Amino acid sequence: MTLFELSFSRVLEWLPFWPYVKLIATCWLVLPVFKGAAYVYENFVRQMLLNPNAMATNSVERFVHQYGPDALDRAMKSTEKEAKINRNGGYDDYEY
Repeated sequence: MTLFELSFSRVLEWLPFWPYVKLIATCWLVLPVFKGAAYVYENFVRQMLLNPNAMATNSVERFVHQYGPDALDRAMKSTEKEAKINRNGGYDDYEY
């Protein structure tokens, strides 16, 4: 919640009801009667912990569907080349 508040502080300062919304959201997350934290854990956090590659797999599938498999191959080759350059400190084939 703090990250959201810091990111959108310029917009939120113009909303007079923001402190009340924040209070209600905090109560929903904290108070056991509402089970807000359990809801967030079960629907978001737990899924990511059980299958950490799900988001990456979905992103790759969407990329391939949108741009085709050739674009994925080009992106992977470009990434491998950049990793090699970074691993060598920015010098491609320089040997000491």
